[in-house]
Amino acid sequence: MKRWSSLICLLLAAALLCGCGELLEGEYESVRHHQSGAQHGGEGVPLIQATSYDEIYDALLTMIENGDEFGVIRVSSYDGNVEEDVNRACMEVSNDSPLGAWAVYYISSTVNRIIAYYDAEISITYKRTPLEIQSVVDVTSTGALEGELRYLMSSYSSGEAIRLPAFILQFQDVTEMVTEIYYEDPTVASVLPEVIAAVYPEEGRTRILDLQLQYPYTAARLTNMQTMAESAAEEIAGRAREAEEDGLALLQACRELAGTVEYDGEREMNGETGWSREDTAFGALIDGRATGEGFAMALQLICRDLGLESRVVRGRRDSVDHCWNLVKLGEDWYHVDASAFGQDGASQAFLRGDGEMAGRYWWDTNMYEACEGPLSYAYFVPGTPAEPGEGETGAEPTEEPSEPAGEPSPAPSGEPGEDGDGTE
Repeated sequence: MKRWSSLICLLLAAALLCGCGELLEGEYESVRHHQSGAQHGGEGVPLIQATSYDEIYDALLTMIENGDEFGVIRVSSYDGNVEEDVNRACMEVSNDSPLGAWAVYYISSTVNRIIAYYDAEISITYKRTPLEIQSVVDVTSTGALEGELRYLMSSYSSGEAIRLPAFILQFQDVTEMVTEIYYEDPTVASVLPEVIAAVYPEEGRTRILDLQLQYPYTAARLTNMQTMAESAAEEIAGRAREAEEDGLALLQACRELAGTVEYDGEREMNGETGWSREDTAFGALIDGRATGEGFAMALQLICRDLGLESRVVRGRRDSVDHCWNLVKLGEDWYHVDASAFGQDGASQAFLRGDGEMAGRYWWDTNMYEACEGPLSYAYFVPGTPAEPGEGETGAEPTEEPSEPAGEPSPAPSGEPGEDGDGTE
């Protein structure tokens, strides 16, 4: 009897097992068996839960922010076509989101259904490194963007990615911002960097500005050049400060520049636009040879040390590109062209008004303060004989003259001085 009882029990157990197999088979609508660890968020593979399209989208962004190449998004309690929506999210994130458009080549996905949820296996191919992705800087205003540009320029950084609202880019030209910062404050950088900028994506409320700044020398050498130029400017300002008035101090500084720096008018006349040290304060103060731009940048440094407000004007003289300064004395602004002291005489280059400059000089009057002050060279040097054109007035320089108003000044001969920057 015991044998028959054991046999009956075995038969009943076998029947129950067959029934369970049929029940389990009925609960699976579609099962795809994969050996990859990504399906279940295996070791080292992130697993992110999602119950809506927005959460799928955010999960993809999280993977990109972390620099993940593989991951699993587990979708449950979802109202919609999971496979279609995952594919759509991959396309939108890689093409339309700022981070995706900037950092990702493409995103691929495989969706597997497992009873009550779906596992979307994600594979991401990048065009940026994880360190570059983590280094993206967020700015929310024009002022913050300007501050970031100043930091990059002062540290001679090669650039960075900046995430910002699109409205800033609609009203601000980043290349022009870098240029304005450089000419406004020559203590920020010793040379004007070349700016290469790209925006990702082309449309959208938020963008990533991929900014590259290119310099002719290493950061260490440029820093050394800056230190030397500022030191030389301070020495000139120190000697000029012995004068009793700001105007006399400014005149003394201009005379010293004119007496020690050779003016390279030939470079301007030839319309050379490539980078040159002669266009910098270093070229004027250390090399001893400069264009009008180099003179203007040097005087800008000296005015800072004298406590005088000044600006570099980017305009034209004798129908060729040329730079000079606006300097504020008291409540009034004046034109000062230190590079013209040797060619035209101090009375034609120092403390000039808009009307006196019009004709030979041209500049965008909308960009700079009006110069209508009462002072002149003759005020500080009584008895100075009037020179041709002195005291005359002319039309406002709102348009560039079609023909030169006078013959261009001859460029002095001579070879550039020694580099003098102490670097190799």
